[in-house]
Amino acid sequence: MACISERPRSPKVLPSDYLFMQRSFPKGSIDKEAYHRALDQMKEKAIKTRGPFDNPWINLGPINICGRITDIEMPVGSESDIYAGSASGGIFKSQDLGSTWEAIFDESKSLAIGDIDISKSDTDIIYVGTGESNAGGGSLAYDGYGVYGSEDGGASWSHLGLENVGSIGKVKIDPSDNSRIFVAAMGALFQNSNERGIYRTTDSGQTWEQILFISDSTGGIDLVIHPNDSNVIYA
Repeated sequence: MACISERPRSPKVLPSDYLFMQRSFPKGSIDKEAYHRALDQMKEKAIKTRGPFDNPWINLGPINICGRITDIEMPVGSESDIYAGSASGGIFKSQDLGSTWEAIFDESKSLAIGDIDISKSDTDIIYVGTGESNAGGGSLAYDGYGVYGSEDGGASWSHLGLENVGSIGKVKIDPSDNSRIFVAAMGALFQNSNERGIYRTTDSGQTWEQILFISDSTGGIDLVIHPNDSNVIYA
C-alpha cells in the first residue's frame, strides 16, 4: 500500500523571463543582426575613446596573501614605494614599484586590514585601521583589533586603541595636523553595537572621542576631509 501525503503540493515556480523580454521587445525574438551591429558599434566607440590608461595591465603581486586587496597607498613625493593592505593577510610594502614585496604587519594581532593612510607632510607616519568593512560575498571577513600607527615607514607598529570597534572602513589624517586623525568604524559584523560611528583623536591616538553616532546598526565606512578647510568633514 502506498503512502499518500495529505500536504498540498506547492505550485510550480517558473524562472522569470523579464530579461529575455527586454532583449526581444517588441518582436518576441532576439534580432541577432541588431545584436551584432550593437557589438560592432560599442567596439568602435571603445577604440575611439582610448586614453593613456588603456595599456595592458601587469600583475605585480603580492600573490601570497589571504583574501582581497582592500587598500593601496603611495607616499606623497615617492615614485617607487607602495603599501598594499589585504582583507586578512596584513600589509605588504614595495620599494621598487611592485617588483618585490615585504610583509611589514605580521607581528600585529590582526591581519585584517580595513584602510591605510599616510601623512602628506611626513611620509614615515602611517595609520592603519584593522577589520575589513566590506563583509559578505563568498568569503568571511574578521573583526579587527582597532588602530595601529607607525612613525618609521612601517618598520615598527604601535597599537593605538579602538580594539572594540569591529571593522574600520576609513582612516584619515588631518593634512594640517598629524596628531589629528579620524576613523570611520563600521562596527561588529554580525551584531548590533554602540561602537559604530566616527571617531577622532587629537593626540596621535592616545585618546579617542566618538564624535558621530547614529545607531547601533549604522556604521561609518568612508570619510573625506575638505582640502581647504580640515574642519569640514564628510562621512
